[in-house]
Amino acid sequence: IYVNAWGSGGWMSTTTDASGAYSMSVSSGRWEVAADPGANAAFSHQPPVRTKVADNETKTVNFTFASAGNTVSGSVRDSNKSVVSSLFGWVYARTDDSGFNVVADGPLSNGEYTLRLPDSTDGYKIGVWIGPESGYSMSAEINAVDSENFDTDGTGAALSGGATATGRDITVTANDAVISGTFLDSDGNAVTGIEGDVFAVKGGAQGGSWVGTFVDSTTGQYELTLAAGSEGTAFDLGYYLRVGSDSTYSPRPTSPIDAVTAVSGTTV
Repeated sequence: IYVNAWGSGGWMSTTTDASGAYSMSVSSGRWEVAADPGANAAFSHQPPVRTKVADNETKTVNFTFASAGNTVSGSVRDSNKSVVSSLFGWVYARTDDSGFNVVADGPLSNGEYTLRLPDSTDGYKIGVWIGPESGYSMSAEINAVDSENFDTDGTGAALSGGATATGRDITVTANDAVISGTFLDSDGNAVTGIEGDVFAVKGGAQGGSWVGTFVDSTTGQYELTLAAGSEGTAFDLGYYLRVGSDSTYSPRPTSPIDAVTAVSGTTV
């Protein structure tokens, strides 16, 4: 199992030995530590653990994995129900709640995916991460099991006992709209020399759709290519800037950003 750590001291990586033990030498400071069992492993993923290490101190960070004995598989299809076999993407399963806790993920292969998931009484949401250069956006997340088999309160959504759910297809839509803009300072001048990410989130009947892009550090501009209907689709915008602790700019929005409506075939 790969174990990664990142923080103020940089990035470190190692693997566990035959007994499941690992160790790595790091500088003092705060670190995020994550153990990755790999795509389609027999164990579910765990979120990173935050720890603080002093000079000449040894910290122990253990991980306990749940068995992933259930299988969910399907395809990524376009609006015509055709498999998009050329699409490069990464399919994930997350807990079906207000958070975004990913429990398993794996790559697309010729438009198909398979995920191994631990038991859950509440079920999972399945989605796909795809790059803005792909020309597609996810329409909405889906349930790990057929939504016709459970009630609106979630009864019947459980996945347990080595269950297999096939044909769980995710729909993607061709990108046909653009949201663009520029980061400006209080005087209305473009902010250059910064790096970061801008993202747009669209709600859905069964989940959300997320599209991201990079900020052009030389101009302060960004451009999001996404899927929108002819009547217009509202997106919530957000960003994260990679700035130093001495920067006068906030890495995240200090107040909510008004939703932006994108329309098919146009740039806003």
